[in-house]
Amino acid sequence: MSKRKVAIIGSGNIGTDLMIKNFASRSASGDGGDGRH
Repeated sequence: MSKRKVAIIGSGNIGTDLMIKNFASRSASGDGGDGRH
């Protein structure tokens, strides 16, 4: 998964934005994130 994130970040702003949204969703779900934010 780390490799995927790096690839997405390297793809540009759109990819980074998608990653941020995906990360936010995961944090809300409590999967793969702190879930404390």
